[in-house]
Amino acid sequence: MKIYLFDNAIDSFEWSLRHLRTFLETDSNFENPDISTTYLKQAILCLNSALELFFKERISAINPLLIYEHIEINNLPQVFIDYYAKQQNGEIDEPLYNYVIENTELHTIDYSKCIELYCSLYSVAQGHKKNFIELNGIRNKLTHLGIKSQEEYYILAGRIADILNYVHYNIIMKIDYLPTRLENICLEIFNIESVLSNLEESIWRIANESRIEEICNNIISYSNCEEIQKYLQEKKILASFGSTFDADYVYSIYTMKRDDNEDTEICSIYGSVQNNALFISDSDLNDGPVFAILPLIDLNSKQPRFYISNDENGTNIPEFQGQSDFWKEKPYSAHFSYVPYGKNKIIEMLKKIINYMSIIEFKPFTP
Repeated sequence: MKIYLFDNAIDSFEWSLRHLRTFLETDSNFENPDISTTYLKQAILCLNSALELFFKERISAINPLLIYEHIEINNLPQVFIDYYAKQQNGEIDEPLYNYVIENTELHTIDYSKCIELYCSLYSVAQGHKKNFIELNGIRNKLTHLGIKSQEEYYILAGRIADILNYVHYNIIMKIDYLPTRLENICLEIFNIESVLSNLEESIWRIANESRIEEICNNIISYSNCEEIQKYLQEKKILASFGSTFDADYVYSIYTMKRDDNEDTEICSIYGSVQNNALFISDSDLNDGPVFAILPLIDLNSKQPRFYISNDENGTNIPEFQGQSDFWKEKPYSAHFSYVPYGKNKIIEMLKKIINYMSIIEFKPFTP
């Protein structure tokens, strides 16, 4: 029986999920690291192994030669020539990777290069790429030093949750493989990812709740000022900003009254744990528009500042919630300005949200 790259990737991934489940059942709050760290370490080792194999399989789907080191088209190793000759003659029916393993000791690219190549070929968002790189670094750290604090653990929990989500929707769901097995894996991903995300959010929220509430109340207060109320009248819009601290991740919502007199959530203030920041963006769309980013560390400085969109209706950012520091990275950095946190710039930001409200077209619901 032939075992292919994807088979090995799935096997490593399932082992990672088993170790994560055992870890969460044993010590989900990381209160007894002497007992539970071994499960977490094994989960991370298996997850990194699975990611490397997934990425190499996806790279091979484009061109199988790309996963090998030191390959020159003008001087191909004989094993490649033999493989393609036999393939043309109908003598073999297996991937290049399996044939090479059986017939030579050529090495594939290391995991760091694999991440770079995979992310380039598949246009992976910068935030996802950063998670892959960070997890690989954490693997090395775990092997030698372990995790020193609960705070480190919660950051790690969020990173693993994001990676599981990425694998679920961008790899597992797009592969033609054993459907029942994939269905079981997707269910397990969903359960584990939910627990990890909730753990990450809970400690971050507890640590920053009073500051977040102060920021949201400040923005809500400015949304009720005379200048903003006049601007709403000019645009012929009925809208109000309110707090929602009972919701997960969402702390305030800007609600607009439609022509049919129904209320619609247009813009929200989200908590982004991995960025330690608040996002102000469209309530429903994964691609924005984004109106502002408020990094908590910058707001806690002596001269607080935040990032505001330069675009009059906000800036569209593909899958912005899965990206790290996109407002500092090309090509999006040119769309944001780093400005003083105060009344003038908050009002400017609120006007951009209202501009966006004025161009929204509501489509009738069709069952």
